[in-house]
Amino acid sequence: MRPLFLLCLLLPCVFSLNILMYVNVIGKSHLQFAEKLIQILNDNGHTVDVIMGWLNSYVPLKGSYGARKTVTVAFPGESPWGAVDHLMNPFEERSLWKRLWPEPTKFIDT
Repeated sequence: MRPLFLLCLLLPCVFSLNILMYVNVIGKSHLQFAEKLIQILNDNGHTVDVIMGWLNSYVPLKGSYGARKTVTVAFPGESPWGAVDHLMNPFEERSLWKRLWPEPTKFIDT
């Protein structure tokens, strides 16, 4: 009876996983989703390590997010997210043709 009791105590340790998670940091919402997912995995007894691909340098990073180990990979150069036309002036009305102007033949099958 005693060995069965000890076996039952060890069962949660047997089913825990080591998880490696890759997160593309494009916006704050991506970090919020990943943080919640890491928290749920930790609550269920899993060990989580995180690699963050920091694509948008305008999104602040704030620590480990509950992971055992966090590695941040910053991509070279300035973030291209600040130079996107619709983010620079979001209230300017643009026509559909202006959006297609850089590649006017993009949607034409020949």
